[in-house]
Amino acid sequence: SVQTTKTEEWETLSFDFTNAPTDLPTFALMFDFVAGSANVGDGTIASTFYFDDIKYANVPLSVEEDNGSNDLIVRPNPSYDYWVLSNTWGSPFQAEVYDVKGQLIGRYESNSGHEVTVDGTEYASGVYFAKVTSVRGSEIVRLIKK
Repeated sequence: SVQTTKTEEWETLSFDFTNAPTDLPTFALMFDFVAGSANVGDGTIASTFYFDDIKYANVPLSVEEDNGSNDLIVRPNPSYDYWVLSNTWGSPFQAEVYDVKGQLIGRYESNSGHEVTVDGTEYASGVYFAKVTSVRGSEIVRLIKK
């Protein structure tokens, strides 16, 4: 059990899983809302929680991003309604968008060989992943919807 202490900013929370079973396929987060606290949500649609780089028993549950190449550019990110994915190599590519459950929710083809506009207007706020595939291989980038 861990108490958050910050509002509207990133915070690192650490949980001790010593002696916890390591063969469980699911990681669940449960919230216990404290009445009167200014640092927690109230369970309404106005409560937004973001999670990043969750690890359980040394097994990453998030997708590691390679930010070193700068060959693929995502802008704006985070976004309210759309993302533009562009590449520097100038060849056609495809982007498949997945929700955090791994379900395919959108498929896009590049225009003129180097750019894709992903329409996120129908997506709920949260984190999504785009698998970008080209002749150079595949790459996964994180898309954040405000």
